[in-house]
Amino acid sequence: MVYTVLRKSFTGYKEKCLVNGNKAPSEIQDCVMEDKLNCKNKQSAASIIQNSFFEKCVVLGQLKQNKGFLTVGYIHTENCGKCEKLERSLESLFSHLEKTNENQVSVVILLRDCSETDTAKFLDKMHIRYNYWIKNEILQIVKIPDGFKIQSKDKSQYWETFTSHSPEYIEKAKSLIRYIAFLWKFSARQSDYFIQFTDHVIVEGDLLSSLLISVKNWTTSHWLWAENFRGLITGSIYKTDSFSEFVELFDIFGSYMPVNFILKFYKRNFRISRRVREMSKPLPIRENFEFNGDNPAAVVTTSLVLGGDVPIQDLYKTRKGFFWAWTPKEGDYILINFKQLINIKRVLIETGTYLYEDIFPSGEVSVLFGDETMKTSSRPDCHDTGKFQAVAEFREPSIEISGRKLSSKAIGCIKINVSPVKSKIFDSWIIIRTIAIFTK
Repeated sequence: MVYTVLRKSFTGYKEKCLVNGNKAPSEIQDCVMEDKLNCKNKQSAASIIQNSFFEKCVVLGQLKQNKGFLTVGYIHTENCGKCEKLERSLESLFSHLEKTNENQVSVVILLRDCSETDTAKFLDKMHIRYNYWIKNEILQIVKIPDGFKIQSKDKSQYWETFTSHSPEYIEKAKSLIRYIAFLWKFSARQSDYFIQFTDHVIVEGDLLSSLLISVKNWTTSHWLWAENFRGLITGSIYKTDSFSEFVELFDIFGSYMPVNFILKFYKRNFRISRRVREMSKPLPIRENFEFNGDNPAAVVTTSLVLGGDVPIQDLYKTRKGFFWAWTPKEGDYILINFKQLINIKRVLIETGTYLYEDIFPSGEVSVLFGDETMKTSSRPDCHDTGKFQAVAEFREPSIEISGRKLSSKAIGCIKINVSPVKSKIFDSWIIIRTIAIFTK
C-alpha cells in the first residue's frame, strides 16, 4: 500500500529527509538563478528550501499552508507496536476542538524508531482512524532526519559523573534532547505557540479557547514559556520564536544534563528581561498516571519529604497519581512492610516523568525474606536492616525485578534506597509514578 502523502512505501522508508547543508533541489536553484518560480529574492527561495526540508520529513499528512496559532507536539512513549495511550490522548484532544478553530491548530507526532513492521502497522492505524484530521492539515506524523544533530561530547557532568545509569539509558536520554529540539524547530514554522504533550496527557476541555484567553491576559511580550504543571516540560506553553535560542542551549548543554535541567538553568540565569510564567488558571488537561499491580496489603513509609499532593501510601494503594518528593538526601528510603509474608514474582518501580524529568539518579532495591520456620501470618522485623538482601540496582530511572531473586522465598519487606545526586548544580526533586507488586 502506498499513500501519496507518504511519498514512499510503508515497508520501504528508503527516502531520507533533507538535512541542513545538503544541496538544494534543482528547481529551487533555478528559482534563485533564473527566477523561474516567481521568487522575488533569495530570501523567498530560502523559505522554499526550508519548506522542502520539512515536507520531506512529514511521513503522514502535510504541512499547514498558513501559520496557525498553536502546535501540539507529541512524544510517543509507549513500546513499539502499541499506541493505546496515544489514541486515548488524541481522542480527548480532537473531541474538544471546535470546528471553527481547527485551522488554528497543528498536531505533530514524532515517529518512533521501531521496526518496519511496527512502523507500518502504526501508520496504517493512524491513517484509518484519523483520516479527517490528516486530510485537513491538522495531524502530521514526522520522522526526524538522520542528519539532524545536537552537539555532544563523550562525557557528561550529569549522567556519567553523578548517576549510576547504564550507557544504554544515557544514550536514550540524550536522544530525547535531539527529538525535542527537532520537534520544536519543526513546529516553529507552523504556529506562534507550542504545547508539549506526551501520550499520557488527557484533554478535558476546550484547550485552544483557554489558551487564547490566557495569552491575551499576558500583556508583556517578554515571556518565554508558561508552566501548566509546575516545573515540568509536559503541558508547558512556549513562544515558538524563542525556539532557535533554546536549540542553541541544547547544543551547548545537551550532553551535560537533561532537558528540564537545561530549562531550569536558563530560567535561573537569564530571566532578567524575560519571564517564565506559571498558569494562573490551569489549562483543561491532566496527566494520566495510572498503573496495574496486585499490591498486597502493606504499610508504606518513606523518609523523603512530600512535595506534591499524593502520599506514598496512597500511590501504592490506589495505583493512581505520582509521589513527588523534595531533593533526596543521603540515607533516604521507601519501605514497603507487607502485613503478611508474600510470594512475589515481579516488582516494577518507575521514577520520573515520561520525559525523564525528576528521575532517581541512582539507588538500590533490597528485600527481607521470611524465615522458613515462620507461619504465613508472621513477618520479619522490617527495621532489621542487617538482614536485607540487595536484589537490584537502578541502572535506569525505572527498574523491573523478577525471577529467582524474588521467588526463592516469601518476602516480608521491600526497601528502596535513594541515592541523591551529589552536586548543588543538579539538585532536583524526584517523582515515583509506579510501585507495582505482582504476586504468584
